[in-house]
Amino acid sequence: MPTAPQEILDAASKLLYNSIHIVVMQFEKDILLDQFALYIPDMDIIFHRLSRLNFLGPAYGEGSGKFNVMLEVTFRQGSHLGTLNESEIIEQCLEGLERLQIVTRDQLVDAEVRTFEYAYVIYDIEHRSNVDKVINWANALGIHCHGRFGKFEYQNSDAVVGDSMILAELLNSDKE
Repeated sequence: MPTAPQEILDAASKLLYNSIHIVVMQFEKDILLDQFALYIPDMDIIFHRLSRLNFLGPAYGEGSGKFNVMLEVTFRQGSHLGTLNESEIIEQCLEGLERLQIVTRDQLVDAEVRTFEYAYVIYDIEHRSNVDKVINWANALGIHCHGRFGKFEYQNSDAVVGDSMILAELLNSDKE
């Protein structure tokens, strides 16, 4: 909001976040079968989480014999991972999956990368102070800050839904 006071613009500019590449791949053979998510704490593998989409049911390939996987590659803007193009990201994900002995690249059917600038809020020493400044200013204007990046808090979808119900109740009670 360009009309915000400089103090608010400064506070907002100090709010930190990570971005994410979501890599969806399909392979010929499903070897994980009853697993949904694996966390990969290995600095030499670019993805930190692997989710076996088949686990979510027939609409996601359950029973197809194929392996439908989503890989999450978290990064900071301006970092090495933020400079990779789609083919480089796919290649490095393939290398990681092979290193983990989950698949081989010759089993790859298809792959796609989607990048989202705003993924994870980063909490630093000034987080609370900066968030409160921005939210209090917005509230004074009658603006309700909502959701992970509206409140600048790490929230899963269940928490956002709960907050949405509370906000809807508040907004609807104002109309009565």
